[in-house]
Amino acid sequence: MKPTPFIAMLASLLVAEPTAAYTVATGFSEACHERLTLAAWSRALAERPSGFIPPPRGNAAELLSAHVLREHQVSAYDERQRNLVLNLVLGVQAPDTHGHSVLELENTRAIHADPGDQYAHALRAPEDDGPEGDRAAIAGTRAHIKGLLERFRAELEKPRDEQFIQTRHYLDYYGMIELEAWTPAFYLGEALHALQDSFSHSIRSDDFRRIRHVLNYGDAISHHFDEHRDGLRHSSSLDTCGDDTVPVVHAATEASADLLLAAMAGGGQVDAMLDRWMGYEEGCTLANDYCQSPWTAVARKEPTKPYLGCTAAPDAVPQSLPWLLTLLCLGWRRRARRWSR
Repeated sequence: MKPTPFIAMLASLLVAEPTAAYTVATGFSEACHERLTLAAWSRALAERPSGFIPPPRGNAAELLSAHVLREHQVSAYDERQRNLVLNLVLGVQAPDTHGHSVLELENTRAIHADPGDQYAHALRAPEDDGPEGDRAAIAGTRAHIKGLLERFRAELEKPRDEQFIQTRHYLDYYGMIELEAWTPAFYLGEALHALQDSFSHSIRSDDFRRIRHVLNYGDAISHHFDEHRDGLRHSSSLDTCGDDTVPVVHAATEASADLLLAAMAGGGQVDAMLDRWMGYEEGCTLANDYCQSPWTAVARKEPTKPYLGCTAAPDAVPQSLPWLLTLLCLGWRRRARRWSR
């Protein structure tokens, strides 16, 4: 059933304009994380033997894997590779959706504003203040990625029948689908999400290998934001892969392929991969415009601000505020690009 024009209009107020990077696929946004992930899979894993991968488990997984491949115009060679691709996509979407529709506003805000989950998006936690906050956020994101890759290896060691979890996936125009996800690839996808976000949520060195400064989402949507303390605001302009950010997207794709190869190799390869792509470049602060990076100007084009900045700070708005008023306010300001994280 197609959405009515009124519903489509409301959705257009809420969701960022279609872009080609760092969003997840919905009926109103393009498949950005998915695009990076599938390109990395093609570079790193497409030609590898797939005997260790189980086929899709259950009719829902089989049908959804075919849908994902068709939707993203990917050619997988056999049903096992289709299952790998499906679960990489499910995993890379999970940090932004937790299986819900992106238009479930209450869930979406709770997911993206969770102060304990910012490292899953390579962002500053609430306590990551000042220049030391950059170092802490990078360390937290690295630990998050490494933990997910350790879970990937641990899941592979389990008996085949224990390598599945029950999960949910919201499919536009159809609703919620329950299926069994293959956990090794699912955790790989989650790790890819954090690594990819470290490119759109930071100011990097000229070669994109080191991080100079980490952006802030949690404080950016509050009324007490202070750039000297909290760092640059999360930026919708960095979350796109238009003409301004193509070099960043290319680097994120290369890093994603490197992560997949390191995960398969195991041992010290994961630490080496993180050192190659998530080192810290000291001395880049607000005082020197983050070492005169050209990406600072891009980040400042469309900074994230309080959801209800046109009327009040978010923590001052009663929960009983009519949701339609919230939607209209968001659309008028076009600031609340939570779905681009």
